[in-house]
Amino acid sequence: MLADIPQLNVYPRDQIAEYIEAVSSGRNAGVQLLIDAANKKGATHTWINNSTAIVEHKGKRILAYRYFGAESALAAVLYGDKAFTKEVWEKAGVATPKGGLVSSAAEAIAFQREIRAPIVVKPRFSFASKGVSVELSTEQEIRDAYTLAKRYNRDVLAEEFLEIQTEYRCFVGAGEVYALVERLPPHVIGDGTSTIGKLIEDRNHVRETIPSTRNEPIEIEGRVESYLAARGKSVETVLPSGEIQQLSHMRILGEGGDLYGVLDKASDGLKELAVTAAEVIPGAHWAGLDLIETAEGKIYAIEINSNSQTNGIEYPSYGQPIPIAKILLEERFKQAEKPRLRNRVLRQAKIKTPPPSGSAQQPPIESDGPDNILLHRLFYRYLVAQGYELEWIGRAVVKAHKGRKVHWFAGCLSIGDLAVVQNVMRKHALVRRALNAANVPRTNGKVMKTGEKLKEYLAEQNRPIAVTPHSGKWKGAEVSVCLTPEEAPIRENQATKYGYYVQPVRPGTRLRILAGPDKCFAVLQTDTNTLEQIDESVALASQAVRAIPGLRWAAVDVVLPKTSSGETRPWVEGLSTDPVVSRVHRLVCGELDEFYEFLLSAVDSQ
Repeated sequence: MLADIPQLNVYPRDQIAEYIEAVSSGRNAGVQLLIDAANKKGATHTWINNSTAIVEHKGKRILAYRYFGAESALAAVLYGDKAFTKEVWEKAGVATPKGGLVSSAAEAIAFQREIRAPIVVKPRFSFASKGVSVELSTEQEIRDAYTLAKRYNRDVLAEEFLEIQTEYRCFVGAGEVYALVERLPPHVIGDGTSTIGKLIEDRNHVRETIPSTRNEPIEIEGRVESYLAARGKSVETVLPSGEIQQLSHMRILGEGGDLYGVLDKASDGLKELAVTAAEVIPGAHWAGLDLIETAEGKIYAIEINSNSQTNGIEYPSYGQPIPIAKILLEERFKQAEKPRLRNRVLRQAKIKTPPPSGSAQQPPIESDGPDNILLHRLFYRYLVAQGYELEWIGRAVVKAHKGRKVHWFAGCLSIGDLAVVQNVMRKHALVRRALNAANVPRTNGKVMKTGEKLKEYLAEQNRPIAVTPHSGKWKGAEVSVCLTPEEAPIRENQATKYGYYVQPVRPGTRLRILAGPDKCFAVLQTDTNTLEQIDESVALASQAVRAIPGLRWAAVDVVLPKTSSGETRPWVEGLSTDPVVSRVHRLVCGELDEFYEFLLSAVDSQ
């Protein structure tokens, strides 16, 4: 509460100068904080781009990307499912607003009538409060809110609206609350002579001295003017000395809010609720949890988040700073393993040309089905063949049951796969930068910054070109190939700063190798050429996986083009964790069963 806040924190310029300079130059604040903590530990680092770095210490390597922590890729998907988190919290006895999915505006209206109180309507999957409407009481308000939520997601959630006295962001993981901050709305304190407008101007100067509020000024026009007007005031009003004036309902840094470090004031009840809220979600090794406290003093869990900002934890405006980057660095290095630089040489399969669609090692692709199928679909068929029952959670997660065994998967990803790694894997151009940093042989490529540049480039080529949106994931040369400008996957909203990544599809034998950092599970081939460099290709695939610290496995696309001298040398085209398998693929080495069992063994039964 504003009446109880202490003096503003002061951060000496010489202590934050290096951090400020780095962030001002474009470095991501979360990664820079991790780098600063790593430097104090004696670790080394390599920047891949402004939002990505590789940190190494005593033979262990970790990947830093934006604000991602130690959360699993599976947990990050589940965090975004507001209906799922509400359900598991209710079952675990974690206080959370009443509510659930509604299939129509009429159902939302009926829910509001049932509880006889204002409600919130929001998309099941959304972020940054997009599509969220609050404090709804009339039928028309609810209908309009339902229509808005449907624009962002086909599933809509309705829940009771709670009056907030205090709002918190809590960092939790491994059974422990690491940090707790109270979110404060933008405000000024009167001095008896200055107008509110002048106080806001002075406050913005102070915000520039705090690392977490730099470049986040309180904007007068719009929300602040309306808030003051509703209370009979304006920016020309002079506040009495010591009077605190709230300026908006918003409590986020980007709207002029502040953070108040209060971990030292947290009750045991709040900590217990926070730990439980995270523990009931599979793979929630790290999370940013949003809590609220009502006027009655009751704590509720509202949302749980991945990629949660840490700069306000390190540098709150008020209260206790927490070295959250140092804590995260320790957790990440605990997760990391020293790579064993060896490669298992695969024996050629007993049946030299068993196509995946007919192999005894996996359920077949139906004869009347699609020619291409994603690997996770084949994996799910394997699970069914092994006696597992599959339950879909939302549209992206599967819960597999077999007796007392319960495993969770988002595609082929589980609680053993890190969200930080998989979010980098979704960006082909970024993966190629990491391959370059590790000196992994790869096919040539370049960036086309606009759709027009891409079309011009394709018009000049007389060869097939693989085109991937610069911020998109690799789907395979056979999926991404373009032969003419008309085939280019132009996105009207593709920002110029992102553009497209293009690379020639060189003729040659193509392999899709399912590999880990130090072993290979299976090799798929699309033609009938005799393989003469299988060991070299397998070794290259594992080298590519090792280039992404923390990556447990990947489908590595390798091409063996013939040179002018008739020699062949393997090159990496791209990496994926949910590749396409087609009817023309045949298994030439290894066992898909072994790969599927690897996916199962990496998952803790819950």
